[in-house]
Amino acid sequence: MESERSVNQIGAIAKVMAVILEFINGLVQNYGISIILVTLLLKVVLLPTGIKQHRYMKKNRVLQPKIKALQEKYKGNPEELQKQQMELMKRENMNPFSGCLPLLLQMPIFFGWFTLLRNPETYGVAMAGTKFLGLELSTIVSQQGTLALVVIVVITALSTYWQQAQVSADASQKGMLYIMPLFMAWITATLPFGLAVYWMSNTIFGVAQHYGLELFLKDPPRGNEPANENSGKNK
Repeated sequence: MESERSVNQIGAIAKVMAVILEFINGLVQNYGISIILVTLLLKVVLLPTGIKQHRYMKKNRVLQPKIKALQEKYKGNPEELQKQQMELMKRENMNPFSGCLPLLLQMPIFFGWFTLLRNPETYGVAMAGTKFLGLELSTIVSQQGTLALVVIVVITALSTYWQQAQVSADASQKGMLYIMPLFMAWITATLPFGLAVYWMSNTIFGVAQHYGLELFLKDPPRGNEPANENSGKNK
């Protein structure tokens, strides 16, 4: 019952996205460009959540030396380590779930967009047979010829690598820096070209957004150090 409700909600979002896509396509008369413009529009609409997520990431990056120090100090005591990490988060006014919330808010919209581009005709978007950069938007990437496949796979892998490089500051995440680009390149090769256009443009816009926020958002303060035993002697 719950899964059926989720499917209906995503379908409703896909219908809204179809209306927006058709409106923009009526202006530019090119579904490929329309997909890119709608993707950019989504990035702008979701920018406030992206800013929150980026601020959390920057603050978490500042805290990494303290977290690693706690992990080293309490590596034989996981319960105490968890307690100390929670106290550190509390002192620094950080909610460990706040970094996930913006992503959770974005997911329904992206799933709706994915559903629309996977089955455009179902939502009244006549994309079959239309081309962008000489490639059919409704045809699987791997069926569009060797050159197109190589170019699209390389662009996907590089843009995903750049994106992952921004969030893989933790050594435990370094493996994903290389696994995700290969995985996404393989997935993209199995998708209709229209969906690949969305994925590549979304990733590239994500990289641009990251560098823009890095430039305009100030680094967070180093935070509050716990009071030491000598603090009372200096009064």
